[in-house]
Amino acid sequence: MSRRTLGILVLLAAGVYVLFNKADSERTTLTPAPSGDISAEPVLYQVQGTAGTAQVTYRNADGGTEQHLVSLPWSIYERGYGRFYYLSAQKQGEAGEVAVSITHADRRRDARSTAPYGIASVDYSP
Repeated sequence: MSRRTLGILVLLAAGVYVLFNKADSERTTLTPAPSGDISAEPVLYQVQGTAGTAQVTYRNADGGTEQHLVSLPWSIYERGYGRFYYLSAQKQGEAGEVAVSITHADRRRDARSTAPYGIASVDYSP
């Protein structure tokens, strides 16, 4: 088995572990939603924490996926584009914490991970 294949398997295993073994403090939360059509309002993606760097994946304003290696903290505004938003960040090491949040129309959804090479992810549909 090549190093690359082994690395990919380790990352996949870590992602599955984090997905199914989140502590209560790492689960996502959502604030109450106002009524009305808010799909055109801007969305704020934020990644914070003590991990230093993270691999960030998010759904952009065109509905496509973007992925970047970023220094923390990191944030970007995108124009509102519809009915589904997604953000994830994977720590690039064992130490520290990574926290992600999506804020749209005064609603916020967030998650965090402290696991080695942990992944914090949120999705949101207004």
